Amino acid sequence: ASTGVMEESAILELSRRFEIGGHTMNHVFLATVGADVARREISDCKNWLEQSVRLGGRRLPTLAFCSGGWGLEPIAVEARRTVSRCRSLHNDSHAEFRFGLGKWRVPAMAACASRQRRKNRLTAALSRTYYWARIKAIRTCGTKQDDGVNYHCRLVHRRRMTSSYNPGRVAGLLYLLLGFSVVRPIYIAGKLIVRDDASATAHNIASHEFLFRVGIVSDLLAGLSCLVVALALYRLFKGVGQELAVYMVILGGLIPAVLDTVNVLNDIAALLLARGDGFLSALAQPQRDALVLLFLRIHEHGFLVNEVFAGLWLFPFGVLVFRSVFLPRLIGMGLILNGCAYLAISFTGLLIPNYVDRVSKIASPFFVGEGAIILWLLIKGAQPPRPSLA
Repeated sequence: ASTGVMEESAILELSRRFEIGGHTMNHVFLATVGADVARREISDCKNWLEQSVRLGGRRLPTLAFCSGGWGLEPIAVEARRTVSRCRSLHNDSHAEFRFGLGKWRVPAMAACASRQRRKNRLTAALSRTYYWARIKAIRTCGTKQDDGVNYHCRLVHRRRMTSSYNPGRVAGLLYLLLGFSVVRPIYIAGKLIVRDDASATAHNIASHEFLFRVGIVSDLLAGLSCLVVALALYRLFKGVGQELAVYMVILGGLIPAVLDTVNVLNDIAALLLARGDGFLSALAQPQRDALVLLFLRIHEHGFLVNEVFAGLWLFPFGVLVFRSVFLPRLIGMGLILNGCAYLAISFTGLLIPNYVDRVSKIASPFFVGEGAIILWLLIKGAQPPRPSLA
């Protein structure tokens, strides 16, 4: 708005039917002037409209975005001081975000039609996504250019700029890898191990050596999967509570991976004894069969020890889910109950093994906690909120 463009009476007449917004006094190109001149252009225009035209006694709450130096911080400071909202007619720019106006950001002003309003809201949402990814790339690469970030930054952060990437869904897919942990104790053990019969067990292992080796590999993959899943969840929840997320990685990733790897050695020893290689000829067959069953029993107790940490890691995991704003709190409570169920079963097996089956039946309904988080992450996903740019 400039004094030489429109009469005061015309502006006053327009204010009765339209929203009047301040702009700059002389419509200068802000990128070519200093910070003081830019501030003065905005404030002088607002003061002139309020004092000279008076707008029927009303204050001027709106600023129409100025063309030119979008990144000038003094403009943003002056806008925050003088107006309560900002609007733009630019549908293909990121004016309100490059302005850095924080809570004053609004979608581009519509041209009366509801279709145009929806289009402008969509444009504003896409602009927010792009602008955050651009700032993140600049902070990571330490490079900023007038026309955007360098090519390397764009490649690194292209995934962050797309709406299809969802870290929660990635974590849910990786969570399915924990299915390797049930192959050995449920399928392999049920096929080959005969309870309290060392001779039959050793014979089954020797006759189905490849199947038993599959169980060994599945245990190793289960340990690796625990570490991968814990790291994926750490990336998802580190913004909620980094200390709890670290505990989750240690209890649910590092320790189970080590225990699974060490526990595999018991199966390897049982396999060597069942095969009866030449160097084992010093041991009689009944002795070798007994040792086979001994190492398998040690493996079972190692599984119970590992189950302790399978329960412990669900406590920080559940607390993080409960505190987050992007996952239901009920699932967090379910994870904590699920952890209690694991602990009850594992300690019962270590202390009073005769009751472990009974406790397992009682605690089995609480396993719905892990099932719920897996389904939620796979179907709905989870996108942690980004820090405010204001």
